[in-house]
Amino acid sequence: MPKTKLDRMAIPPKEIRRRIIRAAGCRAGFCRDKDLAEAAGIESRRLSDRYNGKVIWSADDLSAIDRVVGFTDSELAQIIRGKFQ
Repeated sequence: MPKTKLDRMAIPPKEIRRRIIRAAGCRAGFCRDKDLAEAAGIESRRLSDRYNGKVIWSADDLSAIDRVVGFTDSELAQIIRGKFQ
């Protein structure tokens, strides 16, 4: 039986977080990352580094974005777990 990589279709946790945060930002009227960063009081470069997985998301950053976009409970759980449910 050939070896197969069963999780090749799995979405990496950093991509899940990026998708959820961008979708919530767009829902709140901040479709550009620059606008979301400005509204949350975060440097756009810092936001970009977190989206790309170069820097781990801090609770302070997520809290600042949450104050602006108002994540749902489900979105917060998915961001923390790094999985779609």
